[in-house]
Amino acid sequence: MLLFLTMLAMIPQPALPSSSPATSGSDLACDNHRSLYTIVWGCFTTLFACIWVSAHPNVPPPAPPSPRKDATLGAHLKSYLIDGTIGLWRRLKLVLVAFIAPELIVGFAGRQFETARYFSTTQAFDISLTHGFFISMGGFIDAEKHPIVDSRHVEQHILQIREISEQDICNRSQGDAFSKTVALLQTSWFVVQCLARFQQNLTVTELEVATLAFAVVNAFSWLLWWKKPLDVRAPIVLGLTVGKVARDPALEQIQPAGNEQHLRRHRPLRERFYSLFGNSLSSQNYFYEDAVPTFYFASGWDDHERYTPAISLLVALIFGAVHCAAWRSHFLTVEELWLWRGATLVLCVVPIPPLFAHLWATLGGTGPLSHRVLPLYVVGAAYYVPTRIILVLLPLLALRHAPDAAYLEVNWNRYFPHIYS
Repeated sequence: MLLFLTMLAMIPQPALPSSSPATSGSDLACDNHRSLYTIVWGCFTTLFACIWVSAHPNVPPPAPPSPRKDATLGAHLKSYLIDGTIGLWRRLKLVLVAFIAPELIVGFAGRQFETARYFSTTQAFDISLTHGFFISMGGFIDAEKHPIVDSRHVEQHILQIREISEQDICNRSQGDAFSKTVALLQTSWFVVQCLARFQQNLTVTELEVATLAFAVVNAFSWLLWWKKPLDVRAPIVLGLTVGKVARDPALEQIQPAGNEQHLRRHRPLRERFYSLFGNSLSSQNYFYEDAVPTFYFASGWDDHERYTPAISLLVALIFGAVHCAAWRSHFLTVEELWLWRGATLVLCVVPIPPLFAHLWATLGGTGPLSHRVLPLYVVGAAYYVPTRIILVLLPLLALRHAPDAAYLEVNWNRYFPHIYS
């Protein structure tokens, strides 16, 4: 990325004549100009804050045993790389999905929030919201390395969970409120700059519009995941083993036999795809696996996602609507202009059918329609993925010849005259 930004800094910038239509006869213009490097750097840092910094993966599987002290340097290095790769891969999967369809991450965050709130508000559990998130992300395991995620297992271990303070859980997080606030301020500043450019009739590049859409959608994920520990590398082991409590016959039926008990089940590709939409995972039990999947939220009750699907689809509409801000932007060719408009319309249309289905089910009291609307999700994904690719490539292509007004800085003197005077 640094090499790419350095190359951009070497590209000659267009000179803005003093009699430019963007500057003449208007008090909105400012004497300061920005470069292409500044535009791209601001967008990339905001995207980094939106996608990478805000990704809150579940607890990864346990790392392989550490080599002995007398082992070779290569063995220690290999163990260190494997340990780091396990958590990194989980985070990269979240980042990839957030880059292609950020509203799916909002849905995932919403389901985990509903799960955590269920555990924190139910009188039988009486734990904090942070404890609820830690359960949902597979943060508690028993002495036999089984994730405690099902509500029936949580009830069996609730006394041990209550003994773990909220501060102990937060200490395992790789990020705190300060780091989240810094990332949030970076994103907020970018949004303020874009709004000021719109208000002063200054050109906002297509790359900035696309980044603005990410920033708006990512605000929902930040709010929903504010209490979720960030990038936890290892779970908390509880002292009570499953052998000391009464086992649930329904759970015993799915226990693998023999030595297969501790082997991780390879989930089919269809199940992995459905998990992005919150389906199938709630009906599966992962107690006998080494960790919960990437897009997992704990289960154990019937009404676990009453509102989240509709909220996620509404966020998808907002994501598409923000792209409409570049409806009349400058494109070098007519084909690029209509590609942008067509892709934007697809973003706005695809979420509507499943949204109405979920609203009808929620308001009509018929319960969640997650499994019944899966065909709509599949059909929508066939249009959505190529649309997102178009909306990633077009903003980059449009930078090859941005209009002069795109290089004008915001005239902050209009808002803070006593500071800039």
